[in-house]
Amino acid sequence: MFKQLYFGELKKMFSLKTALIFFAIFVFGFIIVGLSFRAIGNLVEIDTVGMQDLSPMQSNRINVSEEETQSRLSVLRTELDRAEAEKAEEGYSYYLSLLNSMDEIYYLKSQIEIYEYIADNELYHTDLYFYDTVLYGVSSLGEQTATPFAVTMLGVFAFLLSIYALIIGSGAYATEMRNGTLKILLLHPISRNQLTLAKLLAMLTILTGAFLVIFICTVCYSYLAYHDPGYTMLFVFNAQSVFQAGYAFPLLLSVMSLLVNTLAYGIMAFFFGTLTRKRVLGFVLPYALDFAAPLVGMAGLSRFWITNVIAFESFFGVGMGLNTGSNFFLSLPLAIVYFGAMIALSFVVFHQRDVA
Repeated sequence: MFKQLYFGELKKMFSLKTALIFFAIFVFGFIIVGLSFRAIGNLVEIDTVGMQDLSPMQSNRINVSEEETQSRLSVLRTELDRAEAEKAEEGYSYYLSLLNSMDEIYYLKSQIEIYEYIADNELYHTDLYFYDTVLYGVSSLGEQTATPFAVTMLGVFAFLLSIYALIIGSGAYATEMRNGTLKILLLHPISRNQLTLAKLLAMLTILTGAFLVIFICTVCYSYLAYHDPGYTMLFVFNAQSVFQAGYAFPLLLSVMSLLVNTLAYGIMAFFFGTLTRKRVLGFVLPYALDFAAPLVGMAGLSRFWITNVIAFESFFGVGMGLNTGSNFFLSLPLAIVYFGAMIALSFVVFHQRDVA
């Protein structure tokens, strides 16, 4: 019975017309971004010669001698001591910000880890490339490489995917509550928890499928139209440990991050739509949480905010784009708690709800 219920919910949630409209928008945007990527690549020549100080406004390439490595480690450690002393002096005000800002301490720790990795492995006088979500696509424009193009494309369509997630999630219960078909459905020998589970699984299946379609189309075109250089990159996990991976590894990080974001927006829409019985509120409230992030930053709580804790991709770079005080082992449990609670409350709310 549950299998039939699940497939029935899939059929109700999936609209071929809506899917085709979104796919047409995707294709149109794909063409525009693809042409822009080529045009910018032809016009912009990014000179990275001599830009070896890991400055976020310069280059993600580094080539240093043993003396330079030790010198920079000394400077960075001094800067880290200064930044930590300022944090201790400022107290809670250290976390206050109107807009998301770079965490200087996280950034300095990441740089120290990179230089220590170079020293430990004696990677002197070698062109090395480190990863950062902000720099990765920008520094590769002149090279016209496949992975940055794919990552850029997926990032552009993250907003489109979030809209699709809100449309599906917000109407999962709200639409049937409004038109009265829910009462008829509950006359069948199914429990309310089974129905909620079927709707959740159907929503997550559709969103994952939509994401995979966009991902496959993007990757196929990217690697047919462009190539990737053969070098590896340095990644810094949570400002604590450095590892090397291939140039295409950021694509895996992007896929992980964007899929999590897509499913997260679907869960938020499902929860608010079920809670309020209003599809409009189910659609609007998740974005309201996102737009409230700067106000939360003013209260010093950005690192705890629900729409900020799912930026897992940034924890593999040098820290650009992370909120002050962010930490992977803080964000991951919070994300599990937030979205686990929304799923659990969706079951509770509908189980106790009068659908008459």
